[in-house]
Amino acid sequence: MIVSFRHRFIFVAIPKTATHALRAALRPHLDTRDWEQCGLFEQRRFPVVALAEIGHGHITCRELYPFLLPDVWESCFRFCIVRDPCERFVSYCRFMNRDNGRMRDDPIGTMKRTLAWAADGQHVLFRPQHEFVTDEDGGLMVNYVGRVEALQMHFDRICETIGLPAAPLDRVNVSGSSAYRDCLDQELTEMVQAHYARDFALFDYPPATSQVA
Repeated sequence: MIVSFRHRFIFVAIPKTATHALRAALRPHLDTRDWEQCGLFEQRRFPVVALAEIGHGHITCRELYPFLLPDVWESCFRFCIVRDPCERFVSYCRFMNRDNGRMRDDPIGTMKRTLAWAADGQHVLFRPQHEFVTDEDGGLMVNYVGRVEALQMHFDRICETIGLPAAPLDRVNVSGSSAYRDCLDQELTEMVQAHYARDFALFDYPPATSQVA
């Protein structure tokens, strides 16, 4: 997450949605008094103990809100990027198995097992996207929702809104091709659809389909 008091914006970093590319593009414009929290390529923490102790940069709006004055929250342009839930899940599985051959040797079995254990533990990278940007009643706490599928276009719009020069985004932390239709069978597709049902509905993604017999 990034909170820029200088440029009046809050970037909510939903896992596996090109967050590192956006961080890399936004970071040069940050002031010394701005906040950033991340924990993969860079180690940065917010100057708020309760938030710093979270230990990673995927802070939710609900977690941040109590630590900002109401006028700061309201005056900031709050944005996030979302991604097709099935493609995001495949990317998550590839990332979590990047140091072994499980996704190469048995992708469907690996993903079904991952869905079972990750759902139980709610690993931060696995959590539904809506949980990062909604309030207790399910209402959106951001002003703008961009999409990975048209990332550069959405980033250009964000830059125009917050008064920063648009810049081409780099590809950072890429986990390989994520064309989920090539590697999900019908059962797994339905499992993912059920787990991320709220994401499909809230962010207006079409129902998941599978091309694997």
